Amino acid sequence: MSWWGGFVCRHCRWVLLAALVAFAGSAVVLAGGGSLKNSSTFNFESNRGFSLEDQQLPSVSVTGVTLVMSSSTVTVGTPAYAAAVHSALAQLAGDSRVQSISLPPLDDPAAQSPQIAPDRHAIAVQVALRTDNFATATQEFPSLRDEVHSSQLTVHAAGDVALNSAFNVRSEQDLERADISIPAALVVLVIVFGSAVAALLCLSVGLMAVAGGLAAMYQLAHHTDVSTFALNVVVIVGLGVAIDYSLFLVSRFREELRRQGDVEAALRTTMRTAGTAVAFSGLTVAVGVSGLLFYGGTILSSMGLAGSFVVAISVIYALAFLPAMLAILGDRVNRWRPSSLLRPLRRRPATAPPTPGASGPTAGTPREGFWHRLATTVMRHPVPVLLPCLAVLLLMGSPFLQMNLAEANVTLLPPGDDARQGTEQLAQEFSEGNPIDVVLDFHGSPYATANVAAAYGLARRLDSFPGISKVESYVDVPGVSALTAYQGLYAGGEAGLAPQLRSQVAPLTGSSIAVLRFFTPYAVEGSQADSLVRELRSHDQTAGAQVSVTGNTAFNLDYVAYMLGRTPWAAVYIMLTTFVLLMILLRSLVLPLKAVVMNLLSLSAAFGALVWIFQQGHLSGALDFSPASLDPTVPVLLFCAIFGLSMDYEVFLLTRMREAWDGGRDNRGAVADGLEASGRLVTGAAAIMVTVFAVFGLVSSVVVIKALGLGMAIAVFIDASVVRALVVPAVMRLIGPVNWWAPRWMRRRSDPPEAVPG
Repeated sequence: MSWWGGFVCRHCRWVLLAALVAFAGSAVVLAGGGSLKNSSTFNFESNRGFSLEDQQLPSVSVTGVTLVMSSSTVTVGTPAYAAAVHSALAQLAGDSRVQSISLPPLDDPAAQSPQIAPDRHAIAVQVALRTDNFATATQEFPSLRDEVHSSQLTVHAAGDVALNSAFNVRSEQDLERADISIPAALVVLVIVFGSAVAALLCLSVGLMAVAGGLAAMYQLAHHTDVSTFALNVVVIVGLGVAIDYSLFLVSRFREELRRQGDVEAALRTTMRTAGTAVAFSGLTVAVGVSGLLFYGGTILSSMGLAGSFVVAISVIYALAFLPAMLAILGDRVNRWRPSSLLRPLRRRPATAPPTPGASGPTAGTPREGFWHRLATTVMRHPVPVLLPCLAVLLLMGSPFLQMNLAEANVTLLPPGDDARQGTEQLAQEFSEGNPIDVVLDFHGSPYATANVAAAYGLARRLDSFPGISKVESYVDVPGVSALTAYQGLYAGGEAGLAPQLRSQVAPLTGSSIAVLRFFTPYAVEGSQADSLVRELRSHDQTAGAQVSVTGNTAFNLDYVAYMLGRTPWAAVYIMLTTFVLLMILLRSLVLPLKAVVMNLLSLSAAFGALVWIFQQGHLSGALDFSPASLDPTVPVLLFCAIFGLSMDYEVFLLTRMREAWDGGRDNRGAVADGLEASGRLVTGAAAIMVTVFAVFGLVSSVVVIKALGLGMAIAVFIDASVVRALVVPAVMRLIGPVNWWAPRWMRRRSDPPEAVPG
């Protein structure tokens, strides 16, 4: 890294040109990027059953849209209702992108139809689009939706196209509203540096890194499905880490330039110290985000790839573009001072006046400023400081023990969202309850005599379970009861059925499958529905068929189990890999272990806050969301992102402590000097991250991003204030010189003699 600092200094204009060309290339790639799509593929029972239904049962096209049209004053069958419906759909009916519009009977007051709500105040209109491409339908939906409007009816859209479009639109709107995080971060940077040039330099690295991350994400979308949420993750993570890395590098460069007076020497030392820390910190963040790849088949895997890309790009720009600019600017990086109102906030030199030719960590005596005095005070009373801090952190994390996990769909959107309201109204008014499908795959015609007998026997066993309110299947036809009657009825196969019977059983039979549809009044995410699914699965064995229980409740059970099954592996991978990286960087076995434990403390408090806010519903009115069980993606995403991001501060804090220890300081002196050298920067970096994350959390309308932003802001705040400033010095004082112990094979020749023999 020292060599790289000298190389960049000597060839700064060429390195700068290469960085600018890369930035311009990002803009070109962005212009031709792919489309984002929220899609998942799972290999568990409920999804296998759903796939069989999707392949063999007649259904509405995936590119179709359902419009729920309702009135509180008039009912279906009246001229006023029919006129209002036709008027609302007139423009849409003439759109060339629409293939057909399916309406229920509107003129007959006694007409019965699945498209008419029981109270006859609402209808479900099926709109089929000409395109078979889901991405195209999603892109065209907003303009199609704008064509439907009525002053007499309340109209909401429902279906996958409407929901996916809502997530896309809201993600883009959230990013536009989150633009205020950029000037907010700039203000914090100016306060930290006392120089507008240094602040703008850091911000420019952040913006370039985000542009590169977005380009990589959209290029990835050409090859695989990339979630719409990846867009927010790239901006949040990219902006946060890139500015943080720039902050530490610029600060160290200014410090070394004051001490050594030579640009190249200052840049060499900066890259050898802070540059090495940035490289390792980037690796730890990338490791954390890459933990999302353990959740293959979910939207998390694409978010993990996109997040890893933007972290790598942030490190590259921080270690190439930024030092090139520092080499060109030299001491001009301190120009454009703000007004005298900010003078008290400017950073004072952390070392004694410069000594010509001095270099290295021992050149100069550290000032005993606020952070040094704080560390010394904490280390004089480690136990009285540590115990209350741990009590507060554990108390904040206690709600985590009450966490409930469930797949979240429309509840991720705000309560007033059109697609959410339409989907919820469709489920409430046009559904006969919570359907649980038992799919029998016979690998042959379901109408064969033996297969009819198998389906009949299973249906009779299962429909007696408590909680079953209704059964629909091809062996539950009104007026037919005996098995022999069904076998005789289907002796000629589907072709021999009367038209009315064929239309009745066709939606429940395919070329090789039959569906037994059980309805229950139990809520989809309720414990009663969960128990019913488990009971059905324990009694669904039948000869001659492979049986799968599917439906929303079954999928929720399988989905949560799938996520929980992979979480231990992801957590072990992240913690173990981070431990190894820190062991290499710090040349210690104890410090990496302590760093991992400190991160877990910060995370536990953030998880507790997550449950307290989003599950228990505190602040739901102010933040405009509906309290609900947490989708497993939220805590998983928070863990993977925060574990790496929080390690940033640990890396920069411990590397400065290691420098002081290598320079001959004892354990207490090394801890105090390291905190003095990095405490103010860690606080400034945390303030920037908290600002960026909190802005996203407050302005985002999608619950996943809202929870991620606020959770990350809380975790970083706790990490940089309570953990790094109080808990870390107290723990390191209690551990003593053992902090720095390492086996002989890990030591360098230049390392000082260890206090504890290895």
